[in-house]
Amino acid sequence: MGLLNFLFGNKKKKKTTSKSHETYTGKVEYKTNVYTNEEINPIYREKLDIGLLPGQIVLLDWIDGKSNDSSFPGYFEYQYGIEPARTVNTLLSSGYLRESTPIESVSSLRVPEIKEILKSKDLKVSGKKADLISRIEENFDSEEVKPFLKTSSFKITDFGNDVLKRYYYIVPAHKYSSQDGTYNVATVLQYMNSIGSDEKPSNDEIAWSLYTKAYAKYKKEGSYGLMRNTIFSMAEQLQKENKSEEAITFYFRVFILDLSGSSNSEYLAWPELLTIAPGLISRVQTILEKNNINAIDIYFDEAWNMSNKDVPFHYFDKNTVYEFLLEALENDNGDLSSINSSIFHKAKIIFDNIEPSSFERKYGLKYPNWKL
Repeated sequence: MGLLNFLFGNKKKKKTTSKSHETYTGKVEYKTNVYTNEEINPIYREKLDIGLLPGQIVLLDWIDGKSNDSSFPGYFEYQYGIEPARTVNTLLSSGYLRESTPIESVSSLRVPEIKEILKSKDLKVSGKKADLISRIEENFDSEEVKPFLKTSSFKITDFGNDVLKRYYYIVPAHKYSSQDGTYNVATVLQYMNSIGSDEKPSNDEIAWSLYTKAYAKYKKEGSYGLMRNTIFSMAEQLQKENKSEEAITFYFRVFILDLSGSSNSEYLAWPELLTIAPGLISRVQTILEKNNINAIDIYFDEAWNMSNKDVPFHYFDKNTVYEFLLEALENDNGDLSSINSSIFHKAKIIFDNIEPSSFERKYGLKYPNWKL
């Protein structure tokens, strides 16, 4: 299956930024780009019951502590379909956001700039940024700090924080959205709209429910590449929840599927397409080292048993795949070319000895009769 299937279906997004050109004067003026050719999910055009759009909730969280000359990420326009400048002014006028006090604005400065403030009173300039800010808070008042500020910054009000708590599932879905598109703001909004208003599932529960549903759907359809991507996202979710052992098992499932030969199409994948994703190996290596895990056979056994139920065919037997895995994990320079070459040559022998008609009858996969 390999890296190509992991990337399958991911639309490359155009990235851009919009930057302010004026200091704060009560209204934010930004240069913005109008996107007319980008597809915006219709659910992002639907206002929430408080009158704000989903993307405006994301921006409310993002702008907190930012100076008014910060660059806006392009996704506010091309993904969420909002104009950041207008949104900031809306949030200010509606009481969700306010201008920071001079002391609060210090946090938006860079460390060298903060140190200059401390030097003006011959105070210590050692320590982390948080320590430097605390030192300023203890020794300066707003009027003393103001001359050092070139711009103003923004701070969420209590009213704004109440909104973020009410829609607690929007910002995490934005920050931790999955590459396969299963977990993001749009899918989370659809999920929350589908359950009872009294239910308050955690963000982890929401994500897992969406992944589980997508996994079952892709498996039933025989979309094994998309299924693989969802399992990878599930592994990431488990890792985020610090469920290290479960995460290893799911990463191993991805490894096994990548060498299976089953993909999104009805055809068996060519041996040339069987590759190990370097990012997958590095993630597993990090977890193993962080948690002092040495014996991985039990996690591989569990992963193999689960993967056997995921796909109809696999190029290799359990022991062969395990040997490839061990070799990859022992690699510490990130160069997997020799292992991938070995995978190709062994798979090619198997591929060349397949009898197409009997193979299709047995596994339900077609034998590709063309050349790459």
